[in-house]
Amino acid sequence: MLYRFADAGLLNDWEQSDERRWWIDSAADLVEVTQVERRTGIEGWFAQPGDALVTVPETVVPPRWKQMVSIFLPFFPLSLLANFLLHPLTGDWPLPLQVLLTVCLLTPLMTYIFLPVTTRLLGPWLRRKR
Repeated sequence: MLYRFADAGLLNDWEQSDERRWWIDSAADLVEVTQVERRTGIEGWFAQPGDALVTVPETVVPPRWKQMVSIFLPFFPLSLLANFLLHPLTGDWPLPLQVLLTVCLLTPLMTYIFLPVTTRLLGPWLRRKR
């Protein structure tokens, strides 16, 4: 189950609420809690492999501009290459379909290959205290 809250205080209020307790008790025979993860943004991409519970203090989460740079570095050349290679095939397609194909191809590549490699290579810079 995935849920979001505006801040840690509201999350805590929900976790301690009678309503949440009722829902958990109601589903006790149907589900089993096997893993709990807490994320505050896309820093999940920057977590160490094997982290099951990610409670990241503000000083460890890379600033948004560093997250942006670490995404941009692999995304720009990969996007450029994909467009260059796909243009002969998709050049006559409507632009939304060209973009859809590119996004469908690049999203798994970025998620499973390029972002993990980039964040590993940039790890010391990303985790450096502010």
